[in-house]
Amino acid sequence: MKKVLVVNRGFCDNLGDQAINHAMCSFVSNKFNVEATFAEYTTLAKSEKLINLNVKPNSFSSKFREAIKKILPLKFIWLCRNLFRVNSAVQSDVDLVIIGGGQLILSNSAFDIAAASWVLFARLHKKPIVFCSVGAGTDFNYLNKALYKYALHNCDGICVRDEKSRDTIKSTFQVDAVVAGDIVFTAENEPHLSSCRSYILLGIPSLSVYNTYNKHVSRGEYYEIWMDFLKNNAVEINDCSLYYTTEDDFVESLLFSQFLADKFSIDIKIVNTSSLTKLEGVLSKTRLAISGRMHGLIIAANHSCDILVFPISKKLISFEDTLNSSNDGLLSLKSDISIKTERFLKKWI
Repeated sequence: MKKVLVVNRGFCDNLGDQAINHAMCSFVSNKFNVEATFAEYTTLAKSEKLINLNVKPNSFSSKFREAIKKILPLKFIWLCRNLFRVNSAVQSDVDLVIIGGGQLILSNSAFDIAAASWVLFARLHKKPIVFCSVGAGTDFNYLNKALYKYALHNCDGICVRDEKSRDTIKSTFQVDAVVAGDIVFTAENEPHLSSCRSYILLGIPSLSVYNTYNKHVSRGEYYEIWMDFLKNNAVEINDCSLYYTTEDDFVESLLFSQFLADKFSIDIKIVNTSSLTKLEGVLSKTRLAISGRMHGLIIAANHSCDILVFPISKKLISFEDTLNSSNDGLLSLKSDISIKTERFLKKWI
């Protein structure tokens, strides 16, 4: 049996990234009858992290970490900590390395050096390596461009999850990519087993996410936008419970709950979705999930929940349009992504 090494952020504390890893490993195992193993893209983590529920808004530790990132030579530190790990993973008995899915082509401190390192060792050990179901950011400095250009020009193939990522890779790195879609859509739907689906879940992305895609607003203005959205969609805030898929969104949930208490004397429940298992357990009791997080919505849809899209970005608006295009919009999308991803990967498996 062939062995495939899947490389992504599956052990970080973003539940969307954990779902991505589960979906990719399941997809290659089921579609190609191979053994899928996993390696972390950037960190030494040994297992899936839980979302930290003890974090405080605007904590000193979070500010300190951000300050340190601007001072230390993080790429050099990353190389010292990870080169042996990456080399060992690629050198092991694997027939293909898949980097993806997820938004892995970004201008942060480690993603570029990680991409170049995985591709370098794959080339040294003569292992085919592809990027699959990845997304790309837009702003890259000179070093970002150099490292990603090496990785993207020396890998064996690139499959992205959206047209914008394809266009960015072409214009910035002068390399072609095919579009298939987000791998999480390929996860099997969970049956609608619970007879008592009472939850209406509300997922408030962090303010920084909203301001990334829209005209900057204050936190108070952001919450008023959400209240208007709920009113326009006939959703009673008193019927909702808050959920989250990232630590930043958990902090935003705390702040939003305080806003509701102070302004409307509403005591809203924040459910515990600190792990993917806990999130899936809550979703089994949920009839409607409302969010501006793509993967928070996809995971909910995969668990037979109705979903309501908060249009935080063009990507979410496009997603909503696809769902509303026909009665089987989600099923059609899942099938299309599965076919395109399988077509891409079968060249190497």
